[in-house]
Amino acid sequence: MGVVGPTVALTYLFGISGLLFGLLIPLVMWSRVKLKKHTISQVLAGVLAGIILTYVQLYFILPLV
Repeated sequence: MGVVGPTVALTYLFGISGLLFGLLIPLVMWSRVKLKKHTISQVLAGVLAGIILTYVQLYFILPLV
C-alpha cells in the first residue's frame, strides 16, 4: 500500500503521467515476497486495498477543498 497509495493520488491529480510512479509497484511486490515478509496473496490484497482506499479518500476529500 505504501507505493500504490501515492501512485493512485498522483494519477488522480496529474493523469496518465502519474502512472510512471507505478513502475515501482512490481518491484516492491517482488521484494516483499522475496524477503518473505508477505505472501503473494498479501501483496495483491495490499495493492487492491491501496487502490480502493486511496481513491475513496480522494473522492470524498477533494470536493471539500
